[in-house]
Parts: sequence; C-alpha cells; structure tokens
Amino acid sequence: MKYIFLILLVTNFQFQLKAQIDITINSTIDTSKLKIFFIDGAIFNNLSPEFLNNKTRIQNRIKSKYARIIFTYPINENTSSGFCFLVKQKKSKIEFAVINDSNKSKLSNFKILNLVDTKNGLEYKKIDAYCKKELTFFNAISAINLTEQNDSNQLRQIQAYYKLAFKQMEYIKTNNDNYFYFERFIQEIVPSLREDYTAELYEYFNTTFPKEFKESYEGKCTNSLLEGKLFIKVVAQAPSFTTKDYLGKSVDIKNFNGKFILLSYWATWCSPCIKEIPKLKEFKKNYDISKLEIISISKDLDSVKFNNAIKKYDMNWTHIFNKPEMLNLFGNKPIPSLYLIDKNGKIIFSSWEKNMEELETILKKELGN
Repeated sequence: MKYIFLILLVTNFQFQLKAQIDITINSTIDTSKLKIFFIDGAIFNNLSPEFLNNKTRIQNRIKSKYARIIFTYPINENTSSGFCFLVKQKKSKIEFAVINDSNKSKLSNFKILNLVDTKNGLEYKKIDAYCKKELTFFNAISAINLTEQNDSNQLRQIQAYYKLAFKQMEYIKTNNDNYFYFERFIQEIVPSLREDYTAELYEYFNTTFPKEFKESYEGKCTNSLLEGKLFIKVVAQAPSFTTKDYLGKSVDIKNFNGKFILLSYWATWCSPCIKEIPKLKEFKKNYDISKLEIISISKDLDSVKFNNAIKKYDMNWTHIFNKPEMLNLFGNKPIPSLYLIDKNGKIIFSSWEKNMEELETILKKELGN
C-alpha cells in the first residue's frame, strides 16, 4: 500500500513543551480509518484520540525543535493521502471540511489557523524547483506502480526516490544553515536511505550541518542511529547505555559488570520475534542469573499490547519499552535482532552475523557450568 503523508511540522523552540492542536473533522470521515501519528523528534507515537462532536485536541510534548503530526486517510484500497503544514505557534487548529469528489482524499478540503501549507511554503517551493526533474520522474513512476504493482515497478520507484533524495541533499548542502532542511534530512531522507547508504549519510551528516544542529536532541538521535548501523558488529565494544525499564527501574550497563548480557530487539506484532521467545525462556532457565542478564527492547507503540504480551508469554526478565535511544544505539535494525555482550563489554554474537545455533554454542561454552 502506498502512503502519501500529511505532515504537520510543530514548531517549538524549548524542549519538553507541549504542542496543542485542535482538530475538527466532518461527518463523512470515518475515525476508524483516520490514522494519526506524532513524532516528538525521535519517538513515533500512534495516536488514537477520541472525537466528541467531530472534535478532538492533541497535546504532546516536544523534545526536538520540530515535532511532526501525521494524518493518513484512504482514497481506495491501495492509496492513502494527505497534505503538509507547518505549525508556527504552540496552539493551532485544522478543520477538515466535506469533499464531494470520490477520487480525492477526504482530508483535501481544509481550513487552518496558525498553520502554513508547506506544499506551497517558500522552502518547499525552492527545493522542489531545484529537484523538479527528479520529483516529476518519481511521481510518474509512483503513479505507474499504483496501477501496475510488481517487483520491477517497485524497484524502479525505490531507485527513482534515491535519485530524488540525493538531489535534495545536493540542494540542502548549499542551504545547510536552514533548520527546516536539516529536519527534512533527518526525518525523511535518513529513514529512506539508511539501509543502503549508511556510510554516505553519516559522512554527509557530520560534514554538512552546523554544530548546533548536530548537537540538538534530534541531531544526537540521528548520529547515534547511523553509528549503530555502521559500527555495531561482533568484536566491537558495546556502547554504554543508561535507561529505564517499563516499570521505571534504572537499567545501566555498568551495573552488569561480570555478567553476559543478551539484548533482544522485538515487538508484539513481529511473528518471528514471538517464535523466538521460547528460546529466550530456555536461556533464562538454563543459565545462572548471576552470569546472564536478558534485556528485551520493544519497538511496540501500544503499551497495552506490550504489557499483555509480557504476561501472556511469561517473559520474566528486564524489558524496555519505546526507547528510541536504545533502538538507535544498535542501528535500529529490522527485528528480531539479538546481541550477546561478554563480561568485558565486547559484542561476541550478533544475529546479523551468526545463527541461533552459534549463540547456543557460545552460551554453553561460556556459561555451561
């Protein structure tokens, strides 16, 4: 399914302040189909606000200079669409009025207060004009892929986006002191290119943007993500971390000196992850807790499903929920992902380099007695 996101950029120049967005929808919009997401600079939250008389208010804390709120709504079975806005003040409003054209998104008729349509905003116009050839080609390939979905067209669409992204990076490099373009790079380009162009993105990030951008909350998150993709591997020293588990208890890698640490990245919606749980329980049962610490880091956004799964599968070890800094430290790779850290802090197993049988062999050798 192809998604065209409606993105609101919520401006806030102080950390941990709240953005307030009042939303009004018309009676033709089915709230069960309306998807709303909020990115505070790092954490991607799936919101499910209650609408009363077709109105709701969203208040979320912002950790970065910009936060994003994303609305999607289906046009047909294969396509969802939206529009982009910049929120200039902490309090803003958007009203989605009735649309009668069945070929258009029900979100396409709107009224706004304290919002700027970023599709027609000055920054968007400039970068789109610079990338006109690549953008036109990408849109054409995307349209073809919608009507004729196959592996060949999908690959062509990906390749077309890569060309567009690198053209955008060419423009951004000459406008590197504009925070808007920095935000676009870290929120759109990095997530799209990080699997195939990690080294290029890392060099670009560190040589393009000013120090104040790179040392911002969102800048540090991006740097950590790219370093995790590049440098986390067997024989490397594991990065230091301090965080809290889902119960609020401190989890500090320095407190596990002398222990082996098995990190398991997973989510309740990941079926291979669920199949891996019995093996983790077997490790927990077979090895002395004074020698082995199991820490699961969940990608879940739904805390209720997360808590229910821990109880359902009797996962009686340390759990960390929705902590982007922990995901980024190890490159935020697809799940399930497993890493074994020895008592000296060195990574001695990665499921990206070795298989489960090799992990069992290592554990038996190191902890078997």
